[in-house]
Amino acid sequence: MRVSFWIYLGAVLVTVVVGLFFYMHRSKTPAERGYYADGPHGRETKVAVRIRRDAANVTVDTRLVRGNNTLAFRLLQTEVARHPKGNVLLAPPVLLQSLSLAMNGAGPATRTRLEAAAGVHGMSGDDLNIANATLLQLLQRADQNAGLTLGYGVWAPAGHAFNSAFTSQAEDLYSAEIGVLDPAKVNAWAQLQSVGRVETLLPAAADGVVLGSLATLNAAWEDAFDAKETVQAPFYLADGSRVTVPMLTHTGSYPYCENSQFQAIALPYSSGRLALYVILPAANVPLAAFEGAMKVDNWESWMNSFASRKVTLALPRMSLSTNEDYAAALGVAGAADFHDMLAGASPTLAQVRHAAQLETWEAGTATGAAIDRSAVPEKVALPDSGPAVSMTLTRPFFLAVREKTSGALFFIGSVQDPR
Repeated sequence: MRVSFWIYLGAVLVTVVVGLFFYMHRSKTPAERGYYADGPHGRETKVAVRIRRDAANVTVDTRLVRGNNTLAFRLLQTEVARHPKGNVLLAPPVLLQSLSLAMNGAGPATRTRLEAAAGVHGMSGDDLNIANATLLQLLQRADQNAGLTLGYGVWAPAGHAFNSAFTSQAEDLYSAEIGVLDPAKVNAWAQLQSVGRVETLLPAAADGVVLGSLATLNAAWEDAFDAKETVQAPFYLADGSRVTVPMLTHTGSYPYCENSQFQAIALPYSSGRLALYVILPAANVPLAAFEGAMKVDNWESWMNSFASRKVTLALPRMSLSTNEDYAAALGVAGAADFHDMLAGASPTLAQVRHAAQLETWEAGTATGAAIDRSAVPEKVALPDSGPAVSMTLTRPFFLAVREKTSGALFFIGSVQDPR
């Protein structure tokens, strides 16, 4: 009897231990993994207790924001040097998140290289992923009336299988496309993701891993321009030649800042949380020299200097876009260790493809689609802090789209020719 009892008790204990083992190692539910189904395209996005569902109350890790803005200015300066007579447009958050996505599959040396490119030294993998998820939600919810398109992808040559853990992270944290490197399939994804605005993200096959990202914005101004007041006006290029462009004109109260080096104005979008900042260097300050000296610290100082002023504004209607490989400009071309991303020997990082589009129209910023102003709230007037001023953009200038809550730069650009 006693032997049977101890056999029975032993069997119970074994059953309990085995049950606990399988319970602890079971496939966890989305809630237990820290995800919830509120990301783009209905996919799950990883969040932590620090990330709240209402983006208005979310605080993005300041290390990520500073990294984003540092990346923005550094890469802008590199691209201005590469294209001294051309326009430059970048969407830093999607580039940063594309690099962050790759960090999840990189070995230590390659991760350090990617961190340097992204400007996020000292952030753990979890901190970086959480901060990116928070910023992504903040941008998506910055303007409920805006059409914001963001997309990320990672592709590897045929014969290189993605590790399941990396695939789960890429899809759950970044809603990224993961697949075999095939230009036709990459471009079909880009067309679908951008609603046809980006037709070709990858022009030809590449020998290695390719990261891809894209961004477009369709948002209404808080205070729209009147199309009847748009005029044809001269714009003077850096070489002194003159072209004629449609010039949006308006007189109203705007956040404004000026000093001996520049004039600057902020054009808020309908939500009040996104704004287009336009900076016109003084006539004796070349745009390239002005942009070459831009740093995060002086940018943040300028942001504290804006105050409401009555401004008579003339802004060119413009169309900006980019679609390039930025691997060399970022210093990551040829990065070789992605053993946590791919099974077996991993190929090198071949390209970092990035496409972005930004257009200004009388109703707002658009990318080939009509702008709905039906839900734009009435503008709240603020007292002006000084006398009325005039700001006429008839020569090259700098611009940026900034998210107010975090201070993150969503777009950044150099406009040599607005046509």
